[in-house]
Amino acid sequence: EDLLVVAPNGLNVPGYVQCNRLRETWNQTGTFDEYLTQKLILTDDNIASKTTRDIWEFFEHKFALVSGLVNHYKFYKEALLIAGRNALKDGVRILEVRHKSLSLFKD
Repeated sequence: EDLLVVAPNGLNVPGYVQCNRLRETWNQTGTFDEYLTQKLILTDDNIASKTTRDIWEFFEHKFALVSGLVNHYKFYKEALLIAGRNALKDGVRILEVRHKSLSLFKD
């Protein structure tokens, strides 16, 4: 199952494999990081000539996949910077950021 669990560094969650271990043992096409990127990114090919509903159905599971990842400070900071830059580039004047307070960790 495609499920990504994010935990502070050093926390071993039973039943899951750490990303660094997956990187070492990955035996499928491409690297583990490329696989993960493909799972997270919505590309033009994914949305070409599709309805908004079709696009949302394709994209919706990505939120569940990364829900824990946004609690990691470095990822949250990078995602916020990218979202802010893209919003400015697209002419967005108001950007509302929602996050559960006190749920970020740095390790």
